[in-house]
Amino acid sequence: MEEETGSSSSHIERMLAELKQLLYEKEKDLQNQITNAVFAEELHQKKIMSYWSDRVFMIQGTKLRGTAILLDNKNFITTAHLGLIHGRTYAVWQQGGLSYHADCCVVHNAIADFAVLHSKDAFNADLHIGTLTKGANFYLISYPLGSEVHGPRFSKGIIGQMAERELIGTPGSNQGSSGGAIINLAGELSGILIGSDLKLTVDAPLSEWIQSLFEIRHMVRHPFCNIGVLRKSDDNALMNGQLALKGCEIIALYFGAHMCPRCHEFMPVLKQFYNQFKKSPDAVPFEIVFVPFDRSEDEFRNSLCDLYDDWLYIPYGSVHIKSLAARFNIINWGVIPALVVLKQDGTLITMGGQADVQYSSASEAMAYWRSS
Repeated sequence: MEEETGSSSSHIERMLAELKQLLYEKEKDLQNQITNAVFAEELHQKKIMSYWSDRVFMIQGTKLRGTAILLDNKNFITTAHLGLIHGRTYAVWQQGGLSYHADCCVVHNAIADFAVLHSKDAFNADLHIGTLTKGANFYLISYPLGSEVHGPRFSKGIIGQMAERELIGTPGSNQGSSGGAIINLAGELSGILIGSDLKLTVDAPLSEWIQSLFEIRHMVRHPFCNIGVLRKSDDNALMNGQLALKGCEIIALYFGAHMCPRCHEFMPVLKQFYNQFKKSPDAVPFEIVFVPFDRSEDEFRNSLCDLYDDWLYIPYGSVHIKSLAARFNIINWGVIPALVVLKQDGTLITMGGQADVQYSSASEAMAYWRSS
């Protein structure tokens, strides 16, 4: 009897030992699985971070410093509330990395709150747009203030609420993150950060910037079909603008004013550019049309003194000055001087002609304009 009891006790002990060993192995296996899952997630995050960190830049608006994202076709997207102005040129840069001058060509600051900039020097990148839903995890890649030295900051959040045009995520973000890239777990761009409480623009706004860029580059032809212009060398011969520009391959609309100090600084640069181009063996038919923003006829007459004799201009007081300014979003003195470059048929080439003239040679700028 005692032998049976001892044998039974030994059997139970062996079973307990085997069970303990099994539990240990199961726990170890589970820990390995968790470790592997964590490692896989970290590796996945590193891949996403590596891919998008090359496409996230700092940008300084007229109001705030924020983040811009390089998309396809050498375009950047950011938030309009940084104080971006249509037609102005802005620097976008990375700490110790790439930097570009980008022209602001689309600004939506009412509902969608985004702006699009274009840089002819930026590299071409593929664009993959994804989606986010309530409860989904996302990554935020941005340049909050204080990260300038160490590069973009990478953080993780979750979508807590959904609205018609926005998602609300947590946790919040720091100043400088506005315009940051919202990436879903598949590594796709799913929105841009527009608020400190992590309001995200999604789907519709990202589609809208593409449509807006398409519309502004393919606006109704021809902007000068009903506009009268004069050539400085013959102030008495009012001509139909479209006929006066017939055969002209590149048209540059110069919005300026005599009492604008920045215009005084830009005019000699524009003249030098014009002279260099006219002397170039690759010169094509090219016209500059002055669109006056002068506040009086006396100021306008002073502006005419600065023009070359073969330049065209729109007469002072013409109702078409306001219509052209509205068409190209030249809303006030704060955005002049501005140089809007068009093709012969009126198709927009760039709102940032001023930057091209200032930072490129005549041959480089003209080659870019002709290829756009």
